[in-house]
Amino acid sequence: TLDSAGASLLFSSRLELGGHIVTLVGVVLDGPNHPTIDAAIASLVQAARAGFHLVTLARKGQEFASYSTAWGAHSHAVATRTVSVVVWGGTAITARVSASSVSPGKGGVIVGLASFTAGIQRVTVPLQLSTKLNGPDPGWRLGHPAQLL
Repeated sequence: TLDSAGASLLFSSRLELGGHIVTLVGVVLDGPNHPTIDAAIASLVQAARAGFHLVTLARKGQEFASYSTAWGAHSHAVATRTVSVVVWGGTAITARVSASSVSPGKGGVIVGLASFTAGIQRVTVPLQLSTKLNGPDPGWRLGHPAQLL
C-alpha cells in the first residue's frame, strides 16, 4: 500500500469442496482503503466459490460395460471406487472406457479402466468384473459342440 497507489492487497483463499481443496489467488490494486478492499475480496471469494462444482464421475459398483456369453452367463465391468472432481462453471467432462475381453473364471478381477478428463485434470478408476462368469454347463456343451471350437 502506497499513498500514490492506494490500498492494495495480494490474497489467497482455500476452498474445500467434498474433500477437494481449491486455492484462489488474487490481487486488488488501488483501492480507497483496506476496509473497503477487505469487503470486496470477501465478496469476490464468495462469488468465485459459487462457480465451482463437485462432480461425481463414477460411483463404486457403477456399471461401465457388460459381458454376455453364448450360453447365457452375464457380468458387468464396474467401478472399484467412487471418484469425483471439482470443476469451474460448465467445464466439459469427457469419459473413455476401455474393457478387455474376459474368459469364464473369477469375479472381481480388473478388466478395464474408466478415464475422465475435465479441463486439465485427468482421473481414472479401475473396472472389475462384478460377478464370476461361469463356463457352459455340460448340457449346453453337448447341444452346441461347434460353438466351443
